Amino acid sequence: MKLGIRPLAAIALAATVFFSGCGGSAAPEPPAGTADRTYRLEAFMIGYFGQGGEIDGRKNPVLHAHAGETVEIIMINGERMVHDVALRRHRARSEIIVEKGAVTRVVFVAQFNDTYYCTIPGHLEAGMAGEFVVIEASPDLTANNR
Repeated sequence: MKLGIRPLAAIALAATVFFSGCGGSAAPEPPAGTADRTYRLEAFMIGYFGQGGEIDGRKNPVLHAHAGETVEIIMINGERMVHDVALRRHRARSEIIVEKGAVTRVVFVAQFNDTYYCTIPGHLEAGMAGEFVVIEASPDLTANNR
C-alpha cells in the first residue's frame, strides 16, 4: 500500500504537535566530552539497549545521576528507522536520526526523576522508554559511567 501526500502530511503534523509538547526551549547543550556522566544507548524499535559499564546489554536501563551533574546520553541508531531520545521534564531532546549507525546526543543537567523516550509517534508504545533517576550522594555511586 502506498502512502499518499495527505497521510504523510498528517504524520508530519502529528510529529510537530508531539515534539512541541516538550514545552519551552531547552537550555543550550554543553560541548561534547564535558559531561559528569555519560551513557551510551543503541536504539531499536523495541527499546534502547545499554552499551558499556553496568548497563551493557540491558534493555531500557535505568540511568542514574546526582542532582546538578551534567549528563550526556549518546544514542546510536541500531537500525534504519527514525529515532531520537528525549526527557520531557528536563526539556531535553536529541536530533532525529534515520540511518543505521548514525549517532546523536542529548545533554542536560540532572534535576529530577524523569523518563527518557523516543518522540516518534508509536515508538514509546512499542517499548522505547526507560527511567532516569536522580540519586542521593553515596561513595559507591559517585564513579562516572563512561
